[in-house]
Amino acid sequence: MNPNADTRQVLFEKIDYSLIKKWMDIGLLDEISEQNKYKLSKTYEELCVFLCLHQNNSNPMYEITIFPIIYRIFKQEIPINIEHIWQDLHSEENIKLLGACTELCCANIDGEAEFACLFVENYVKKFKDNG
Repeated sequence: MNPNADTRQVLFEKIDYSLIKKWMDIGLLDEISEQNKYKLSKTYEELCVFLCLHQNNSNPMYEITIFPIIYRIFKQEIPINIEHIWQDLHSEENIKLLGACTELCCANIDGEAEFACLFVENYVKKFKDNG
């Protein structure tokens, strides 16, 4: 008997498919490979807990934009460190950027999307520059 086959079966059985379904229904697993959907779903769950613990210390706009930010960073195969991303979101530079994006756009959704895009672009560049 192949021990690796047993290990794969145990790992396969431990996957909580309701967790994947929840995040798929929201649309935050679109274009994510099957083998990575569970990993990203767990990251979103960890993010929810993190947000509950930090809800009094934040601009609500960050709580809205952080999910698409995590999604975009994950898609670029950059390791997710929720606390580091959260701290970076709250930097003076990004606070100003969020304000500028929401002021320039007619609807906040457009501003949020623009901010998320710019934040991820900068975050990925910093990550790649720092190796």
